[in-house]
Amino acid sequence: MNTPEMSRRQFLQLSSVLGAGLYVGVAWAADDVSLKSSGGFVDFGSWLRMSPEGKVYLVLDRVEMGQGTMTSHAMMVAEELELDPSEIIVEFAKGLGGAFVNPALGVQLTGGSTSVSGSWLPLRMAAAQMREKLKLAAALKWSVWADDLKFENGFVSFESKKVSAPKSERQPYSYFILDAQSLEPKDVKIKDPKDFKVLGKSIDRKDAAVKVAGKAVFGIDVVMASLLNCYVVRCPFFGGQLKSFDDAEVKTQKGVQAVVALPNGVGVVAEHWYQAKKAASLLKVVWAPGSHAQLNSTDIDESLKKALLEPGKEVKSIGDINNVRQKAVGERVQEIAGEFNAPFLAHVTLEPQNATAFVTEERCEIWAPTQAPQMARQRAVEILNMPHDKVTVHQTFLGGGFGRRIAQDYIDDAVRVSAVLLKPVKVIWTREDDIKHDFYRPIFKVKFKASLDFAGQALGLEAKIASPSILHQVSPDFVANVLPTWVPGFLKEGAGSLSQKVFKSLVADDTATEGLATSAYSIPNFEVRYVRFETAVPVGFWRSVGHSANGFVMEGIVSEMAFLAKKDPFEFRRSLLIKSPKHIAVLDILEKISDWKKPSSAGVFKGMAICESFKSVVGNVIEIKVTENQVQVLKVFSVVNCGFALNPDIVKSQVEGSVVFGLSAALKQQITFANGQVEQSNFHDFEVLRHHECPVINVHIVPSAESPTGIGEPGLPPVAPALADAIYAATGKRLRSLPFKLA
Repeated sequence: MNTPEMSRRQFLQLSSVLGAGLYVGVAWAADDVSLKSSGGFVDFGSWLRMSPEGKVYLVLDRVEMGQGTMTSHAMMVAEELELDPSEIIVEFAKGLGGAFVNPALGVQLTGGSTSVSGSWLPLRMAAAQMREKLKLAAALKWSVWADDLKFENGFVSFESKKVSAPKSERQPYSYFILDAQSLEPKDVKIKDPKDFKVLGKSIDRKDAAVKVAGKAVFGIDVVMASLLNCYVVRCPFFGGQLKSFDDAEVKTQKGVQAVVALPNGVGVVAEHWYQAKKAASLLKVVWAPGSHAQLNSTDIDESLKKALLEPGKEVKSIGDINNVRQKAVGERVQEIAGEFNAPFLAHVTLEPQNATAFVTEERCEIWAPTQAPQMARQRAVEILNMPHDKVTVHQTFLGGGFGRRIAQDYIDDAVRVSAVLLKPVKVIWTREDDIKHDFYRPIFKVKFKASLDFAGQALGLEAKIASPSILHQVSPDFVANVLPTWVPGFLKEGAGSLSQKVFKSLVADDTATEGLATSAYSIPNFEVRYVRFETAVPVGFWRSVGHSANGFVMEGIVSEMAFLAKKDPFEFRRSLLIKSPKHIAVLDILEKISDWKKPSSAGVFKGMAICESFKSVVGNVIEIKVTENQVQVLKVFSVVNCGFALNPDIVKSQVEGSVVFGLSAALKQQITFANGQVEQSNFHDFEVLRHHECPVINVHIVPSAESPTGIGEPGLPPVAPALADAIYAATGKRLRSLPFKLA
């Protein structure tokens, strides 16, 4: 009997449904005691509470890693409560799951460009419930109709101009909070967008002031009494293990407190981090390299080529691609064929990985810059064999995430060392550790063949993708977090085996095929296949995930098809997207603001691409110059349709960041391997775009009243293909491998 496969989308939807009973409404998570009412504070559900002075506190269940969640979520609350967003005090949620679970992902996690879209309705409804409770309390206290009350800037007011019974009242929200808490208003409604006063405006970011003042506490900034610092010497080989070590000289060094053996390294603990790092250089370690000691990039590439010889799994099939193949044999079609390549990539978050843990006999507390605090909590539970209600995760600011901080390996380090010493311990990685021990963007190799008739009409496209599967590596972590929510107690002991043995056989990975299999282009015969490539290299979610490679592939193919058809790339795309008005709208604006059809200045060349990811559509036109095989990016025009833009400035900044991120990857970055180890180690050989290399970026947001869609990631996929298109216009070279090399 064949086991049916479950797609990533189905898995996330199932996870959301299974967790829905804990998410719907605004009840407090059952095991949370730290955020409940005290000192006169009154709770209005999981996310909102009010102080006796009328200050409204928002518990932010999405992390703030530079993408603006503190601001966007405060704006949603302020809109429904008729407050200035600056009056909303934002606190980070702890890793409790429950009401703080991301409904799109099934766990308490910030990722997939879901922060705003996942909170758009529930958070606004929570604020509307708070407003209506206050309104009902005021109406009862003043014996007036609720609809006659006015809410403005934290005050409730009423005014009757009847000559027989003039009446006027005005009180702050706090005047009604005790009465309002127990009331249950009916027919609570959120605002119509036409009535918005806050949402849709560019306001100052709430995290800006504390960051500029140096008051924002990132994970790396955590301090406390008796805190020890740890540097971990890590096994350099994938799959390698610690064999033995000699720490005699290390222990004689100033400040050193302990040396702790870990599953994949040795932790040197000292009073100060630099002491630990310096002493660690004296550690004599013997590693067992394991079976991947000879891992190298050449062999990986050869294995990928062999993988593409396999039939693979069909993930998309439209029309009859075999009929197109038969026509090709009779030379009745035009064809282009070839191979695209995209390398492993590191995340290089500005703040290296770190975590602080304080383990005692009774409890464990963690302070960390994690994208997934519930998963961090679960890791501590598993390591310590400690009940969930004895583990607390304190969320900090993140110095960048990009998917890297969904993994929790840095949590492991801090928890294990603290558990040995029973003292608070902070672990900080170096940049070298960060690059050499990442969960990398998977490598991709894509074989394709595209066909057109002799009138230049697209006939068919077949593509086969060979790539490692992210979900098959990370699914056990997700299952471990979902299982405690819904699996009966008698099954929980077997959760680990279920995660490892069963779940891997059930889940297909559409993160490997998104961007190709999800293409909006109307090609009558279209087939996409996927070959899962097993590798010792750990892989994970990287900004825009599969779209980062497959957007490059799909748009590269379409540009080549346009050239073969002897058609303008803009017009050719438009003809293939005729059933996608959202894409057409983006293309038309892009063509206009970039002067696409206007001849460029001498030596300046343009390229175009358009991609949909995370339900948002972004189109790019890139202008470049090429001098002695060096590409200079001059301008980038980006048009984005991400639904309703809560804060246009934040939308623009996210697209600008994505462009720089994408250009860095397209022009400079790759992770390669030799002798079982990563060859790159820091920014000198894994470069990011420097300030003087950054282009002028012009971002245009398509006005929309539709619900918000993703914005943290969708700006990245069209960058590489638009750049490749411009390079072709400048040099006549078709570049199908990232990063681009002209010489």
